[in-house]
Amino acid sequence: MQSISHYQVRGVPGEVKRSSFDGRIVDFWAPKSPTHLLIAHDGQNVFDPRTATKRFTWRMAQNAIRVFSKAGLTPPAIIGVFHSSTKSDPFGRYKDLTPKNPFLKGVKPLIKSELTIDQLHGDNYQALIAEKIVPAICEYLEIAPSFENTAMTTNTCRCHPITIAIAGRKIANIDPRQTIINGVLHLQRRNT
Repeated sequence: MQSISHYQVRGVPGEVKRSSFDGRIVDFWAPKSPTHLLIAHDGQNVFDPRTATKRFTWRMAQNAIRVFSKAGLTPPAIIGVFHSSTKSDPFGRYKDLTPKNPFLKGVKPLIKSELTIDQLHGDNYQALIAEKIVPAICEYLEIAPSFENTAMTTNTCRCHPITIAIAGRKIANIDPRQTIINGVLHLQRRNT
């Protein structure tokens, strides 16, 4: 984890930290002593209007503070993982969120695409989040949220099954080697 900068967000106590993990930009924020963790794909839209699409953020921290406060809970730590789309690679986000392994095992795409299986790096993206980003930030924040108190989100539901594998891989000791049957992700427990 290489620290890049820090900044403040209106309505959010403390600072948002920006770091790089193997070139992947990540913003994160936490209140004092959080017990929950929220990980967001498309992290450039979470906190900073300068990096957000159309300069409009999701106001995730402000909304989490409001919702958790109403429930009498401490808001979650929030990790925003930036996608890799650029002008030179506009499909970066799709490559991030699409795992290669199911297609290598015979799953057929539902739509035609210019992308090839070899261009997909969703499995590596999952591993980076589960094995480097989340553990490093949790260690930095000195937190250890349980699997039940961890969630992942984005502005689309297409990556939700991947989300379960990512969260489970680190926190619930589940390996994201998966089988997809009728669109349902089935996880295999890791032998420990």
